[in-house]
Amino acid sequence: MIKINLLPLDGKARRRKKAAAPVPMTLVLLIVVFLVSSGAALYTYFYLSGKVTKMKKDKAHKDILLKDLNDKLGEVKKLGEKQKKIEDNIKVLGQLTAAQSLPVKVLDDLCKLLPENVWFTKLDISGNLLKIEGKALSNDDVVIFVENLKQSSRFKDTVLRRAVLGSTVEGINSVDFAIDTTINPDEPKTDATQGAGKQ
Repeated sequence: MIKINLLPLDGKARRRKKAAAPVPMTLVLLIVVFLVSSGAALYTYFYLSGKVTKMKKDKAHKDILLKDLNDKLGEVKKLGEKQKKIEDNIKVLGQLTAAQSLPVKVLDDLCKLLPENVWFTKLDISGNLLKIEGKALSNDDVVIFVENLKQSSRFKDTVLRRAVLGSTVEGINSVDFAIDTTINPDEPKTDATQGAGKQ
């Protein structure tokens, strides 16, 4: 008979390998659930990362647009300020033009109101106050002139400051007078009494 030595060479007995125990089904399910949830988490992470990147790009683009719009808004404000300055300048020019034409209108109205035997020696316009000094051949001529001024819509608050006997010219006595009146700059028309003021 043949003898077979089954002992290992080093003299120790070998242990018998046990058969692999079957993996419990719950463990397999847990691993599958872990893998699926890990995949879902990775997918969600990359999806949201892509959205965040896209939103950052959109925000950067909108910030650039906002800066451009703010620059344009600043330009519009500057243009509005320039327009206001121009309108103010036009208004000032209009006032200057009106102020320049006022003395001409005042002189025109005074000529219409002036009786025949009255003449001016001095006219002084200071703001809306008009000071008139002149000579007349009689007190009646001075009174007519004052009444014409009072009836005029161009002049108001007319006051005769003085009327005194003046110098004699070629044997004729004259009356020196001084009148203060206020100019009404808003009254461009002439009254019917102004045309009838000359005598």
